[in-house]
Amino acid sequence: MNELWGLLNILDNAEDVALFVVDERDEKILYCNHYVTLMTNAHPGSDLSLVWSEEDYKQAVAHCGLSENYHYYADHTRFGARKNVTVSKVVWSAGKRAFAFLLTNHVDDEEEEEREKIFAILGRSYLNMYLVDIRHRNVTELLGEKRTSEWEQETVYHHPVDFGEWKRDVVLASAHPEDRDLLAEYLEPNRILENLEKGDYAFQYRKGIEEYRWTEMRFQKLRDIGIAEKIVCTERDVDGEIALNRKEKENKAILASLSNIFRSVYLLNLEEGTYETVKEDKLLFGIPGNGDYQTLQDIVLELIPDRKQKRDFKKTFELSYLDKAFDEYTDHVGREYNSSLNSELNWMSVIAFRPPYMQGMEDKCLLTFRDITEHKRVEAERDEKGTIVDVLSSRYA
Repeated sequence: MNELWGLLNILDNAEDVALFVVDERDEKILYCNHYVTLMTNAHPGSDLSLVWSEEDYKQAVAHCGLSENYHYYADHTRFGARKNVTVSKVVWSAGKRAFAFLLTNHVDDEEEEEREKIFAILGRSYLNMYLVDIRHRNVTELLGEKRTSEWEQETVYHHPVDFGEWKRDVVLASAHPEDRDLLAEYLEPNRILENLEKGDYAFQYRKGIEEYRWTEMRFQKLRDIGIAEKIVCTERDVDGEIALNRKEKENKAILASLSNIFRSVYLLNLEEGTYETVKEDKLLFGIPGNGDYQTLQDIVLELIPDRKQKRDFKKTFELSYLDKAFDEYTDHVGREYNSSLNSELNWMSVIAFRPPYMQGMEDKCLLTFRDITEHKRVEAERDEKGTIVDVLSSRYA
């Protein structure tokens, strides 16, 4: 090494170049220049973890094993942001096999411009973002999830990995066991390409370690920025959306079943004093599809001939009364009224209740109408028969 004292003297005094050599056997630092010591307090004999991520070290030297030198880009390191990294095989004193890491300032290049264009189009609000190279079948991380430790938060590396390795070690390893087989099928390269011919290709799976959350993985081609051979893959957390969609479907099913029971159903906005028609009404004809609740009340009042019942309906189904009733003591309000249609006397049941909970329905209630004329007839017949039985029973007792 004495022959290289001049070169080492230059490297030792460099203010923006980091150089450290790591023993392949025990991953201890064999040499580091003054800049490395200044930035990390590392010295020969220090652990690798003091200056570099052990996980990334293994990944980098694995790539270096395929050739004499390996180059990649690091977004954030202990030595500052935006660094070019060159990893080389070296033989140290006493024949020790080692790997040298040389970090220099990164100068904007085509790949950097490509990344910035992608971020400009898609933004950075994702859990992860990857660039998939179709031709070379590799994947480069563009944007990663926030790391848990201080060291990991500072370190983000961008070097391509084999597509199969990424699929196995990055995606499938974090997927819920029940989702892995199906996810493996979704991630077949030919399947991705076939679906991309129709537009964006997206699917959802549960991701995590101990607690799993629904995640959407989406593949997109961004031909407009000149990377037709590459695909952008993004991941975002959709756990809340999945739960909401599931609840919405449940509520739709409930509302559908309710509408089969009632002759008509209206959704009232207690705060705004308006209504929307959920199910049209043949019993209460002439009600507009939606509008001011007062209009609906006026039409119903016309169908109730009895003045006392009119007053009861107007009071009981006033928005302020319903709102107070739901808040204070009940989950529904119901009444039965005579109704006159086509010169015939009928009976109708009016019930108001809170809908099944869902976002945006906090200040609303359902107003339902049901024709109970036949029910009243059967009830009257039953009461009449009961009266006859009581009379006969008392006569022959």
